[in-house]
Amino acid sequence: MVGRGRTALTMLVRSVREKNPGEAWFPRGEGLRDILVVLAVTVAYVALLNVTGMVVGTALYLAILVGYLGKHRWWVTLSVALGAGLFNWLVFVHWLRVPMPEGMFWTF
Repeated sequence: MVGRGRTALTMLVRSVREKNPGEAWFPRGEGLRDILVVLAVTVAYVALLNVTGMVVGTALYLAILVGYLGKHRWWVTLSVALGAGLFNWLVFVHWLRVPMPEGMFWTF
């Protein structure tokens, strides 16, 4: 652990001292917009989890992200979202009996 910290500190000092900073590592333009959309959708997913429930919330989360980032056809997006939501329910709620937030839209 100490070795990693020392390596990180050495790399930081080198990058600060270097005269040519190199290419920008943080995305700009469309890449930055994609990062902000993923962040906003994730925050909304977590904030609304008790309202939407785990199954419906996961399906909506994936539908928005796959639809926006993947630019797939609507039936592919819908299939992935519904399949993942139902798989989530099947494994965790039905088989493993893990209690999940139900929300107002899904009671099981």
